[in-house]
Amino acid sequence: MKLKLLSFLLLFSVNINYALNTFKISNNYSVIFNLPITTATLTTTVSSTYTSAQLGGNITSDGGATVTERGVVYSLTTNPTTANTKVVIGSGTGAFSQAVTGLTTSTTYYVRAYAINSQGTSYGSELSFTTAAFCGGNIIGSGYGTNPISAMALDNNWKIVTLPQGYSYSETLPYNAYVPKTSSLAPVYLDVNGYTVSGSTYYWIAPKSDASALIGGGANYNWIVQQTFNVAQSGFYDLNFSGMGDNAISFYINGVIDTTDPVKPTITGGTQIGTRFDSFTSMGTFSGVTYLNAGVNIASMVMEDWGGATTALISGSTFTCNTSYINVNPTISSISDISIVEGATPSPIAFTINDQETPLNNLTVTASSSNTALIPNSNITLQGNTGSRTLSLTPVSGQLGTSTITITLDDNSGGVVTKTFVVTMNPLVLNKYGKLVSDVLQAVNLHGEEGAGEGKNKFGKSVDKPLPKDGLTSIKAALSVLDIKQEFPSSPDGVYWITNPNINSGTPFQVYADMTTDGGGWTLLNVGGNSSTSLEVSSLTSPSSKGYLPRTTVIGLANNCTTVQLRAGNSYSSYANKTTSTDPLAIGALRSSSTVAGGSGTWHYGSLTTSIFTTDSGSWCWNNCCDPDVTGWPQMYHSNNYGSCVHWYVDTKMGRQSTSPDAWFSTWIR
Repeated sequence: MKLKLLSFLLLFSVNINYALNTFKISNNYSVIFNLPITTATLTTTVSSTYTSAQLGGNITSDGGATVTERGVVYSLTTNPTTANTKVVIGSGTGAFSQAVTGLTTSTTYYVRAYAINSQGTSYGSELSFTTAAFCGGNIIGSGYGTNPISAMALDNNWKIVTLPQGYSYSETLPYNAYVPKTSSLAPVYLDVNGYTVSGSTYYWIAPKSDASALIGGGANYNWIVQQTFNVAQSGFYDLNFSGMGDNAISFYINGVIDTTDPVKPTITGGTQIGTRFDSFTSMGTFSGVTYLNAGVNIASMVMEDWGGATTALISGSTFTCNTSYINVNPTISSISDISIVEGATPSPIAFTINDQETPLNNLTVTASSSNTALIPNSNITLQGNTGSRTLSLTPVSGQLGTSTITITLDDNSGGVVTKTFVVTMNPLVLNKYGKLVSDVLQAVNLHGEEGAGEGKNKFGKSVDKPLPKDGLTSIKAALSVLDIKQEFPSSPDGVYWITNPNINSGTPFQVYADMTTDGGGWTLLNVGGNSSTSLEVSSLTSPSSKGYLPRTTVIGLANNCTTVQLRAGNSYSSYANKTTSTDPLAIGALRSSSTVAGGSGTWHYGSLTTSIFTTDSGSWCWNNCCDPDVTGWPQMYHSNNYGSCVHWYVDTKMGRQSTSPDAWFSTWIR
């Protein structure tokens, strides 16, 4: 009996053609469709490689005779057989696949799965795929024109852009590097058309315009030579250089020239490709990954001159797409809120930035103000080009209130993070001792009493009125975010001051408020994001800053609230899944200090497979995988959704992925 080959698995790059139908597949999607000759299904997954493919199949029945060999066959023509290129992938029934490498870019291949038993050979239905076009290009061209008549010829590629102090020639910077041809050097290298070894062609370059300077004495200098190259699409690329110098050489991408030492200029910033190489008896390989901008990029080479000949042999170099590289976001240190009195200018504010991959001086740092009447954006100045930065700001004279300053850090590789802090400008008032103070409650009113009122008018009628509790300053702190929303309905989302006698002895503190969702008045208790761990923080002033409030703070806030809302989505500002509860048990769990697993301090209440919450939007299902850990804030329960777990253990990263539809989650009360 012939084998029945029910399904076929193919992992490849761009286009799939099956039978008379053509399926256009975009990167990172899965497609499921039925084979017309069977009732099985075929799952196709696309990868972005341009010289490899993942090929395989699935044998669901051997027809009563053991499969002794199985695999795939492929060719450049239709209906490939075992007489064409064959890849053996084991024996027996079941699914199988294997990576095939060494394919040609921009080429269409035809492929079939096959299986062999004692009854003969069976083939699966034919599929075709086309490998991607080459993604990349050459940085350094080849060839320098005709052989030089004189001892030196100009190189069409590299240009001298920086001379060490003490060197000057008639050429104006930048000028083309030179190709030496002189009897002072070994004849095997002297052909201007290049020196070929092990299949690679290398080209001489030299920064000096006189052949005699290539040999003999000298000093310790550096020369900077550069080559520009164009990239069609921004992204991460593999960079590869190959070469050697009679002295040390180093390669960089998109750096800046640093002439702090004028005799030995170098490159700072950018990305160094490979490491410094100083052997003149073997060729060095310089490889690395970096982000390239769409358009013009710059390759730099530092040539170190130790007093001998200053030359290098360089091979044609390439840049190639790297689609598997995952960018790591940069980081900004925390900045504390500041409070100043009117007429004062705060001292420069220090903070630090860092990035695992991007040179610090290649990071873009910007800052903005939420209250431009108090602090215009033009009054914010950023300084520094290393990891240590400073921010200076100048408030507008005569203005009072608060402004949230947002610092944005962009690694120009797709990673953007923000950090916020609040600046409060307090008024100066006259106290009963005749001194100017910033505490309005010490002010003496018109009838000689302390307080924030305005006293009495000339007819003796009281015109005292307390400061509005709009939460915009510490002296106008409200009892809750909901109170602010009810008293000032047009209040926007943002940071507000509240005061609670059970939290920090009533000292005003800041919270983040959502004034728009479902009627507004929500106070933020925690933010978790991606697959990173959240930490306990004294305050949360941004929905994009991961962290959770201390349990004592949560208890104090919950005592003034009645409703709990949980949100989850693929970003901090998106929550496709939302669930709200006004059940007294929901807010009661946040008021509780119980540490009993599944007890009154959790949202399970003894039934670890259910929850008191119902669904507002999205898809939620409730269960728990780690019973002993559900012990109250910040570990309330485990919600399983989308096949990836959204654990409401707000202090852990367990179960969340950066690509999960529920990668971000937050807790709100009102």
